[in-house]
Amino acid sequence: MRLRRWAEMFFGLALVAGGPHRASAQADYPFRDPKLPDNQRIDDLLGRLTLDEKVLLMSDHPKIPRLGIAFSGQVEGLHGLALGGPGGWGGRGRQPLPTTTFPQEKGLGATWDPDLLKKIAALEGYEARWDYQNPTFARGGVVIRAPNADLSRDPRWGRTEESYSEDPFLAGTLTVAFAQGL
Repeated sequence: MRLRRWAEMFFGLALVAGGPHRASAQADYPFRDPKLPDNQRIDDLLGRLTLDEKVLLMSDHPKIPRLGIAFSGQVEGLHGLALGGPGGWGGRGRQPLPTTTFPQEKGLGATWDPDLLKKIAALEGYEARWDYQNPTFARGGVVIRAPNADLSRDPRWGRTEESYSEDPFLAGTLTVAFAQGL
């Protein structure tokens, strides 16, 4: 049962991993057919994976070339995609990519505006997909490490600026809005 949950979680990632990172794949695999029910597609994919490949799915950047599956990379996105700027987030000597930067979460939390957070996240998701699938850039990923649902109640944590609020209702509401927008 646990393997099935892992497969369901990673199944979506396998399907969004198109673009320049995708190895050439045969279109006749049933798990690639969006007209089939998800359960049937997952069962087909699990049936094709070897034990070693199933274990590989638990790594941080799995690829299964024989099935044409390359999972998306990941990128930090707490207040915009971390793919550029003066912080050197361009990656391994590459030119930084221009991305939109938003206020830190503490500032976004002070807006008390879930609709604004949803719009910000939607733009961030669009930029992530663009940078990942554009053959000129082919960087980043569609797995975005955001939002941070933690409460900022203890300053000893050292990362309280990465939280929307110390209020559970506000932080939860804004976290849900961001996740929906993304």
